[in-house]
Amino acid sequence: MLKENKRIIDFWNQAAKRNARHETVSQWQGESDEQYARRWIEEGAYLAAKILAVSPANPVALEIGPGLGRITVPMLPHCQSILGLDIAPKMVRATKKALADKHTFSAQLIRDEDLRFLPRSHFDLAYSIGCFQHAEKKTFFRYLRGIRRALQPTGVLFFGVMNLCSERGWKHFEGIVETDYPEFFHTAEEVTCYLTHAGYSRHELSVEGETLWAVAHP
Repeated sequence: MLKENKRIIDFWNQAAKRNARHETVSQWQGESDEQYARRWIEEGAYLAAKILAVSPANPVALEIGPGLGRITVPMLPHCQSILGLDIAPKMVRATKKALADKHTFSAQLIRDEDLRFLPRSHFDLAYSIGCFQHAEKKTFFRYLRGIRRALQPTGVLFFGVMNLCSERGWKHFEGIVETDYPEFFHTAEEVTCYLTHAGYSRHELSVEGETLWAVAHP
């Protein structure tokens, strides 16, 4: 694990202690607890539908950063199994507790950034929503390489990162310039470069608001 990532691990360990749900999905100003809870579920279902639209049928799936299962829960009925990975031990514990009754789900700690502990050519689908943007850029690239090794040749990787070059993405960036919040922004050109050098044979990018979506194939 890169030394500079200790700060990021510490941040998410503390986030898990404070309120894992609100730290992974922020509550909007003026939004009631009821509205927030409803949006949390609705956004999870929306994102699961985006993933499933590009996924092989009934996949063995890998999720990076499952949090408390916002996307995991609507994904599970459509997957043989899901393995969730997180960088922070306390987030892993929070995930396991939240999804203890989901018998086709398991969670593990990321033990190395190259993901060599994952079986080779095992997963049909890998996805990550709102997680890679919290990974230092060298770490992000290592994850991409490790996921490619772990995917079946016919597998699919789906992820989103903050798009620095969108209007909303730049405003989001400006909002954290003076803070120590661990978030990293990307451009389409960067993501293309990372995926190409990580060994993916082809990929497609799209933009939605401040998010840059990627669908990549080994």
